[in-house]
Amino acid sequence: MNLEEFVKKHKTQSNAAKQLGVSQAMISSWLTNRYEITANTALFLEDRSNGEISRFDLLPDVFQINSTVVNE
Repeated sequence: MNLEEFVKKHKTQSNAAKQLGVSQAMISSWLTNRYEITANTALFLEDRSNGEISRFDLLPDVFQINSTVVNE
């Protein structure tokens, strides 16, 4: 789940912000790309949402799931 989906689930940015322990303004800033979601922010959001928000959904280029199996 990404941040926009999390906000929709909680009906308002204010409700989502309360769940995450951040301000509504911060939610708005992330959603409008005023502030970039960094790797640390993605990890924070994943932790604070108990995994509902996924770092893989927020930053797939940073947190790639490596599906290559190395045979030794």
